Order: sequence, then C-alpha cells, then structure tokens
Amino acid sequence: SEQHLTRIINFSSITTSNFIQKTIENFVDKRVANTFGPSFGRKMTIFIDDINMPIINSWGDQEANEILRQLIEQKGFYSLIKPGDFLSIIDLQFLAAMCHPGGGRNDISERLKRHFFILNCTLPSNNAVDHIFSSIAKYFCNERNFSNDIINIVEKSISATRILWQTIKGKFLPTPAKF
Repeated sequence: SEQHLTRIINFSSITTSNFIQKTIENFVDKRVANTFGPSFGRKMTIFIDDINMPIINSWGDQEANEILRQLIEQKGFYSLIKPGDFLSIIDLQFLAAMCHPGGGRNDISERLKRHFFILNCTLPSNNAVDHIFSSIAKYFCNERNFSNDIINIVEKSISATRILWQTIKGKFLPTPAKF
C-alpha cells in the first residue's frame, strides 16, 4: 500500500556488513537529527533472501548478519561517515529466508535467529510432487485435446524428470563461494 514499502536484499557469500549498512541507509530518509526511517508516515518491510549465505570469518561470525542483528536489537547502527555517531533507524521490520544448513550452507547465529519467527517448510514427498505435476500436466493436455498416448508419455515423464532433478541436485551441491 501507499503507507507500507517493501525492499529486498539478496545475500551471498560476498555480502559484507558495509554493503548491508549502506543499502539500508539508502532505503531510508532523514527524519530528525540522527533518526532515519522510510519516507515520513510510512513503514518498511525488508526481505532478506539467503540470510545464511555470508561467509563465516575466523571468529565464527557472519559480519553481515551481525550488523543486521545490531540494527534489529538497537534500532540503529554507528555511522560509517562520522565514527561515534549512532544512527537511529525506525519503522523497519525484517523477513528472511534460508535453506537448511549443510551442503555448503551455513547456519545463522542464535543471537540473530532469536529475533525471527521460524517456519520450517520441508519438501513434499516424491509421490506428492509427482501427483502435483501430473495433475497440472493432465489438465494442460486435456484442455488442448491431446491424445491418450501423449498424455501417458507426459505422465511418465513427470517422475523421470523428478528423478533426474534429484540426481543432479545430489551431484552438484551448492557452495557459498559460488554465489
């Protein structure tokens, strides 16, 4: 709506705390003194995709996530231009998404995780995936009056395609360094 703004930040293995701070500073306007927020009278939701992708430094921290945690906890961060000046950031809320840790994907710190309501969405079973895509394909073929021979081939290709996808997914695991 006019009163609510949304922004998206995509994290990767090269996301830095400076990048996050500068990006968020670009999303907001000066209100009064050292207080910033979305343009006057509005609120903003920032969606962070792949929040677990930043690399872990030698101390075990994800620096990009630490600046985000500071922003959530303290409602601001320290100025990059005037060291020592604290910039209050108001009227923001955050949503984030991540895959399960493992296979090259990191977890996020408990200190950051505690600020989010966590939903765990597991993948559907093989039978459920096959049923979903078979139903879609059947409808598509029936609407276009495809012959039964074609419909049967399409139905068989559904599970074959899923098996191929699972095989490829198992062989080519994602790693944060590739993003």
